[in-house]
Amino acid sequence: MKKLLRPIKYFFLIIFLFPFFLGFAIFPYRLASAFGGKLAERIGSLLKLRNNVARKNLKIINPSLNEDKIEKIIKQSWNNFGRITAELTNLRFRNTKNIGKPVGVAGIANLEKAITANKPIIFVSAHYSNWEMLSLFAKFHLNLPLQVVYKNRPIFCFIIS
Repeated sequence: MKKLLRPIKYFFLIIFLFPFFLGFAIFPYRLASAFGGKLAERIGSLLKLRNNVARKNLKIINPSLNEDKIEKIIKQSWNNFGRITAELTNLRFRNTKNIGKPVGVAGIANLEKAITANKPIIFVSAHYSNWEMLSLFAKFHLNLPLQVVYKNRPIFCFIIS
């Protein structure tokens, strides 16, 4: 029964979120990012079960964290999630020459050598902030054929397709 309800749940979630995605798409990039972060902080604060899991996990990995620090980390995590969502939605509707401007690449000379020699390249990126920007940079600034691996969730497919 749960599997049957999942598509319905995602359908209503997309309908609820669509006005926000539209706003993210038309706002300037930095405004969309800031708004997305604050919106996710507000919505995230209502998700008690998710926040309780986060509290429990933070206490496991660092028992010395006090309650204020744990709450700050959770709030920052929701803000980061909202910013990423807004930025990706915003960039989807932007001129591709602007995509990837915030990306810094260490060892660009080595990258250019590999491209010139037509060697395969593997990009590695930390899961820190908007790490998806690396793939956009590779596609639009380096004109590389690209394969991206991500977990298939209908809401994310809607955002990135």
